[in-house]
Amino acid sequence: MKRLSRFLIVAVMAIGSLCLIPAQADVVLTRLGDLEGSYFSSIAEDVSDDGSVVVGSSIAHKVSFNSYYEAFRWENGTMEPLGDLDNGDFISSAAYGISPDGSVIVGEAEHTVETENVLAAYVRTGNGPMIQIGESPQLEPSGALSISPDGQCIGGFYRLTGEYLTRAVLWENGVPSYPELSIYGSDYNYGAVNAISNPYGLDDQRTVVGKIAGVDLIFFPAFWIKTGGTLTPTIIRYSDGEMCGISGDGQRIVGMAEHFSIFKAFYVDVDVSPTSPQWLDFPVDSVMNTAACARDISSDKSIIVGYASNINPEVAHEAVMWVWSLKEGDSEPKYHPIVLNQYADDNGVDRDGFFMLEARAITPDGEVIVGQGINSNQDLEAFHLRIAGSNGGGGTLTNPLGNDDVDEHGNTRSDSLGPINISHFPNVYSFGIDGYFWCAEETITDEGAWFYRYPPPEGD
Repeated sequence: MKRLSRFLIVAVMAIGSLCLIPAQADVVLTRLGDLEGSYFSSIAEDVSDDGSVVVGSSIAHKVSFNSYYEAFRWENGTMEPLGDLDNGDFISSAAYGISPDGSVIVGEAEHTVETENVLAAYVRTGNGPMIQIGESPQLEPSGALSISPDGQCIGGFYRLTGEYLTRAVLWENGVPSYPELSIYGSDYNYGAVNAISNPYGLDDQRTVVGKIAGVDLIFFPAFWIKTGGTLTPTIIRYSDGEMCGISGDGQRIVGMAEHFSIFKAFYVDVDVSPTSPQWLDFPVDSVMNTAACARDISSDKSIIVGYASNINPEVAHEAVMWVWSLKEGDSEPKYHPIVLNQYADDNGVDRDGFFMLEARAITPDGEVIVGQGINSNQDLEAFHLRIAGSNGGGGTLTNPLGNDDVDEHGNTRSDSLGPINISHFPNVYSFGIDGYFWCAEETITDEGAWFYRYPPPEGD
């Protein structure tokens, strides 16, 4: 715990964990390109904690109207193809999840075993080959969609021979378990596991999220609390939906579901109202609003990312971030939608005809968002958007209080201030002072901290 300046303590105590995204000089949009081939298309599915490694898939080849993708790993401007499983002939592959340090990738690979085309879940460590999860050869299709931050659990799906829908599966240290849920009197677990939290609490529980279907084959958002070998289920009674992402503490889940014939983005709090979705606002209030989806959430719950439809007539939907904040007219904090393309424009980014369509993942610190967009050639292309920098964007050092309690270095001299930890809240909005303030954690001392203000005052 470290002591901060009076300004910051007052602001944090007044607004709790509010976080507004300041206009910054270092907002950077990077288009990731695609793998070499005659067809251009790529999508980013996940990103390492520091934002430096991105995984996804890109079209490798086409046969008639069928597109066949290959998994990729992107780092330092280079997109590396990941190939396929060693056994059988290559057909297609995709990467869906990555470990925090970027060293472990999970996904699915379709290949030919004897005369059968088989979709198999895989894990890839470092520069090693894809290793099939489960028995090999495997004639029942499976895929890995997520990996827990500690790397101990992998979630995904499998499908029994002769069945059309997938079933949820959770591998822990390579051993599978099958989350089930009793719906309408019968046990069915059609569905998938989309995300898994780290252990938390005295019992080392995990939150496991995804979707599940009953006898009528309608999918519902669902999550399980895993305690030891027991998986306790909870279903959200809104159809045609799924849960997609989890906050760092495993307590806030985001997803989408149908609500009065409109697909809406939502969040639920596991420890407060687990079966009551809190619907997220559309960026534009219109009768044309037909769909929105929340895909991921930052560790501190301050930013949710996804997409919403019918914002711009030029594209079907656009990437959106919902930011936890208190605006004029709000009686309490809420998530406010911000369209990423407009945000980039407002920060001086030259998109050159590129539209961000879907935000698929966000780093735990809320600084990097990845997903899929469409370029000026109308090709689908993966993107990487940095919305905050490690140095606060080079703002102007300022004394926010302007009184004797703060010295020329921005440090407070007051002994009456209590300690407070803001490791998850580096961006704080001031009610009494115009602009945004950012405090680099490494500058925090027992006496105070340096502050940067956005936008810089005129003449500074």
